[in-house]
Amino acid sequence: MYPTKQQLIEHLSDKMTNQDIANIYDLSFQK
Repeated sequence: MYPTKQQLIEHLSDKMTNQDIANIYDLSFQK
């Protein structure tokens, strides 16, 4: 069972910058 997109972002956020997170949200919003 895969994690939700939100859980995945929260899990990776420790290794990513705010810009990286913003890019992911922008891509998810465009879909």
